[in-house]
Amino acid sequence: LSSCAPLFRQIYQLKNAQAIFHSHGIMCVMACALAEMQGNKNEFKISHLEMIKGIEGHGYHDELVIPIIENKSSEADLEDTLVAAMKDYPKSTSVLVRKHGIFVWSSNWEKNKIQCECLHYIFETALNLAKMGNNEKPICSLEKKQRKIILLDIEGTITPISFVKDVLFPYAYNNVDSYIKLNRKSKTIQKLILEIVACSRNSSNPKEPKINANSDNFNDELINDVCENIRWNIENDKKVPPMKTLQGFIWEEAYKEGKIKGLLFEDVPKALHDWSKNFRICMYSSGSRKAQQLLPSHT
Repeated sequence: LSSCAPLFRQIYQLKNAQAIFHSHGIMCVMACALAEMQGNKNEFKISHLEMIKGIEGHGYHDELVIPIIENKSSEADLEDTLVAAMKDYPKSTSVLVRKHGIFVWSSNWEKNKIQCECLHYIFETALNLAKMGNNEKPICSLEKKQRKIILLDIEGTITPISFVKDVLFPYAYNNVDSYIKLNRKSKTIQKLILEIVACSRNSSNPKEPKINANSDNFNDELINDVCENIRWNIENDKKVPPMKTLQGFIWEEAYKEGKIKGLLFEDVPKALHDWSKNFRICMYSSGSRKAQQLLPSHT
C-alpha cells in the first residue's frame, strides 16, 4: 500500500470523501512559502478571485482558508496533524503540506478534479499578484472608470459545469432526433443540417460517424445520419458551430415548455444586476449566442 494509505483512510472516514487527490505540484509548495512570507504560517488565505467558486462551499466574495501542516520524513507520519487540521477547519476541502504538496477531497472525482485545477490556478495567481506588490486584494476594483465591459464565460462562471454536462447536453442528445424530424421543413433547420453535413464530410477524424446519405432532400436516411453525427459530437464535446446553433434551438423549445430551467450560481443575479448599472456585460463562450441568452433569462 501507498504510505499515504493512513491519510486517505482518515480523510475518507472524517469527510466521507469518495475521491481524494494528492499533488506534489510546485505551486502548492510556493503557496505555503507565500503564506509564511505574509505572516500566515499556518494558513493560506485569499478572497475576491473568480476561481474560488470552483472550491466546494465557496463563492467569489468568500475568503478561502486552507490549513498548512508541517512536513514529516514519512507521509504516514502526517496522520495526526492532518486529522487535527481537518477538525480545526471543517469547511476546508484541502490541506497543504509545507515543502511537500496538498491533499484535496470531494464526493466524486469530477468535482475533485475541478477543485484541484482551481486551486493550482489560485496559487499561481496569488504568487504572480504578490510579485506585482498586490498582497492584499488579488483583483483590481471594477469601479475604475476606464473599465467599460465585464466579459464572462458560462460554464463554471455563471452556472455550474454540472448543469451544462448533466442537464443541457443530455437533453440535446436525447431530443435532437425528434426536434429535427418535427422541424425538417424549416429553412433555418435545413440550412443547419447542410452545414453539419459539410462539417462532417470535411472532418479528418476517423472515429466521427460520417454522413453518407444524399443531402438533396431531407428524408429519414439523411436525418438519421445527421442525428448520429450530432450525438457523437455532443458526447465528445466537439465545438461544431452549426451543431452548437442547433442545440440553442432545442434548448429554446425546452425552456419555453418548462422542460428545463436555467441554473445560476447564488451570487450571480445580484452581481449581474449591480454591474449592469455601470458596465456592459458580455459573454464569451463556445455555445451559440442563443444558448448564452437563454440560460440567464430562464432561471
